[in-house]
Amino acid sequence: KYLPASAQVEQAAPTWQSRPTNYYEPPSRAWQCVSKLQSGFMIGGALGGAFGFLYGTFAAIKYKHVLYLPIAVLQAGGAFGFFL
Repeated sequence: KYLPASAQVEQAAPTWQSRPTNYYEPPSRAWQCVSKLQSGFMIGGALGGAFGFLYGTFAAIKYKHVLYLPIAVLQAGGAFGFFL
């Protein structure tokens, strides 16, 4: 009722055209940037998590409080991942 006349007629479903098998489209610059950010965060998070595990183990033994370990791992992993 409120649609224009051209929108009230039945329309065919869109057909997708397949590309040739030897056609390669390189990823866009935006996807390359996102991929590099993601890999940097993952490497930094792993490195920071390992460093946080070492420091958290030392702090947990020194202060006799086991919750220092996961807190140190998460904080160091997040910080290293953010900056790397």
